Amino acid sequence: MNLKPWLGYAQRALCERHIPEEAFASAIANLAESWIGQPNDASSAPALALFPPDDIPLSEAILHLSALQPQQQALKKNSGQYFTPLSLAENLLNASVRKSNGTVRAESCGKGLTFLDPACGSGVFLYVAARMAAQVTPSSGLDTTRKRATFVNDCLFGIEKDPQVARLARATLTAWILEGAGVAEGVGVGAGIRAEAEAEARLGVHATFLAEAAQITTAKILCDDALLGNAWRSSHFDCVVGNPPFLGVRRGRIPVSEKAALQHRFKTAQGQFDLYALFVEDALTRINEGGFIAFVLPRPLLSNHYSALLRNLLARETTVHNILDFGKPFQAGVEIIGLVASGNSAVSTVTKPETAISSPSAGSANAGSTGHAGIREQQALPVMLFHTPENGLANLVERLSVEFPLLGDLTVSWRGLEFGKKDAAIIKSRISAGALPILQGSDVQRYAIKTPTRFYSPAEESTMGGMQKRRTFSSKFPAGKLLVRRVFPGLAAAYDPDPNLTLNTIYVLMARPEYAKAPHFSYLHWFLLGVINSGIASFWFRNAFVFQENLFPYVRLSQLRRLPCPPPDHPYASQLAELAHTLSLAHQKSSAPGYEALQQTEQHLEILLADMLGLSEPERKMIQLSLSQIGSK
Repeated sequence: MNLKPWLGYAQRALCERHIPEEAFASAIANLAESWIGQPNDASSAPALALFPPDDIPLSEAILHLSALQPQQQALKKNSGQYFTPLSLAENLLNASVRKSNGTVRAESCGKGLTFLDPACGSGVFLYVAARMAAQVTPSSGLDTTRKRATFVNDCLFGIEKDPQVARLARATLTAWILEGAGVAEGVGVGAGIRAEAEAEARLGVHATFLAEAAQITTAKILCDDALLGNAWRSSHFDCVVGNPPFLGVRRGRIPVSEKAALQHRFKTAQGQFDLYALFVEDALTRINEGGFIAFVLPRPLLSNHYSALLRNLLARETTVHNILDFGKPFQAGVEIIGLVASGNSAVSTVTKPETAISSPSAGSANAGSTGHAGIREQQALPVMLFHTPENGLANLVERLSVEFPLLGDLTVSWRGLEFGKKDAAIIKSRISAGALPILQGSDVQRYAIKTPTRFYSPAEESTMGGMQKRRTFSSKFPAGKLLVRRVFPGLAAAYDPDPNLTLNTIYVLMARPEYAKAPHFSYLHWFLLGVINSGIASFWFRNAFVFQENLFPYVRLSQLRRLPCPPPDHPYASQLAELAHTLSLAHQKSSAPGYEALQQTEQHLEILLADMLGLSEPERKMIQLSLSQIGSK
């Protein structure tokens, strides 16, 4: 049976058995052990009759089965435990150990790099590490049971608090070891165990290998509390990976005595902390020099007030290389990210992941293979919250803020209308002549505005209140204004020649009335457009607010107003405005603009702006280095 039909069949079979929550993991573990021929205590949990699919390895079948567990949400919320889909683990480890050209670093997996998963669950991250090692080593590298057993013994380490779930991890790795026989004999890995059993059952070799593999995996997957226990505490590892439990103290799910012990041991265990923060802090004490961590974490880490301690810890003690948007792959609907960071210690012989803001290969993500919605092609997120400004950067940011006018001194600004996209007044077609076009955040791009696809049509349009509202709109959204999309780092500005309305994901800027008679008033909008869209502005935002959790994912209006700008009466101001005008016209054309010509114009604008700000050559190099390390616009 192929994987997708088998997953559907397995899901129905599990649900039909109505297995009690407390017995579920045990029942799945018994089934997994029966697949590999390992004795188990079937009397401790309901027996399941479910044959594995015949087109994938048994090790993968165990992982898919674990991820399907239809536990009640109450149990998941109490444990914070969500099994990681295989494709998600693949994407995160790919981002950790692949070079920028997509090839796997042989030294990362195949030459003794050690992996620890402190909350290993069914063993998915350790399995992916093992499979990647088998892919990058020579054809004779991990093609036998003995060689695979040695690799697991030397390189893979796991901790799991739940003893029944720990059995699943051991069964996964045991199956992978035994599948080495199928590789050596040239048969499909999915048939490896069965082929070996049929060929060698009479000699008892399979039973011997099974016993040895089970003994190794039992010794390598320890049942313990990773935060308060002593499992692998005296060892250090090249890579600490995993999906720690998302379990906060706000709802009283952590016992008082355990909470006190955690607060005594961990710096991040303050206030309304969450266990995932403690796992990250603990991981930093377990890695070797130059080692790295790769964790699945909840997206609120990037902006939540309670996560500020962890963000500061990461900024001080690590270099964050990747933040990947994984969407909502779990049934609970929580948004998650993947974070890859290396320790800020001296570089050792271990090769660290390259600094890159890049997405994993889309081909490695397979939403259908897990049965979970939400796994899609990953988007890279900004790492500015974890980038620590050096003294030179901090001094430059401060100097610009002190020496030059601020954007708020030159403009008046406000947010768009406080409507959600699903509000009844926001419609997708102009049903009447009185409906007004309204722009959403994605309609504003650097130097360009898309044609509006939504319209505002208030129900009280014909009433006196509606007429008053329309008059207010005409004054708040006139023709000839600057629009700034407030999502960071996609901060982008465009000139709007029309009286379009905007939603609150867009800031509206107009030149201050007192500048109406100034000589530079005629080009002030274009001048400011070029400044806001510049790489120098991007550099300033990322370093000025690096430790302020309210920067992500939105730039606040108060922060936007603090952007330093050259004086608009500078001798070069009109020339910069002309360059911005040229870029705006080019981007607004229906045909694709010439990339090289646009790039040259943008480079000219950046050089001109740097001259206007009086940047020295070392300062310009510092800005370029900063942007290259944390990604530019």
